[in-house]
Amino acid sequence: MSAQQRLQRVRERFSYRCGYCGVAEHEVGALLEIDHYRPLSAGGGEEFENLIYCCPACNRFKHDYWSEDESRRLLHPLLDDLSLHLQELEDGQLAALTPRGALHIELLHLNRASLVKLRQIRRANQQRRVRWLQIRTEILQLLHESLQEDTFLQEREERIIHLLQQVLALTDSD
Repeated sequence: MSAQQRLQRVRERFSYRCGYCGVAEHEVGALLEIDHYRPLSAGGGEEFENLIYCCPACNRFKHDYWSEDESRRLLHPLLDDLSLHLQELEDGQLAALTPRGALHIELLHLNRASLVKLRQIRRANQQRRVRWLQIRTEILQLLHESLQEDTFLQEREERIIHLLQQVLALTDSD
């Protein structure tokens, strides 16, 4: 596999986002980098599971960090359940739920101002999308009810016309 093909597979595997902080290529305006979860200097290899797509900042902060003690290792973005270790707070900060989560946040500087602001923007956008969908649903419901009322009114109108025709028929026969 060529280096270009490898890069593309890693990009796709991480959905074009940094595996550590979650920033997307389109948010930084450039391709990200490939990091070795277990650094080459610590015996890591080129196997696919060891390759992490990450932003330059996370790559610099992580550098060649590795611990043989599993409790002191960074979280693997795809192999560890991050939700057991990290929680995003309403203000955009990440909070550690475990010691490994705390290490992950600290070593990668995941509460740096630019990431907190990005999380706040994403949260606000998500809230706007939810509200937009609520408004859209309400409008569709109102339109549906109006159509039902129009149909009901039309049926009543037709019934009244039919009854009036019967009344006219009765009066004509007199």
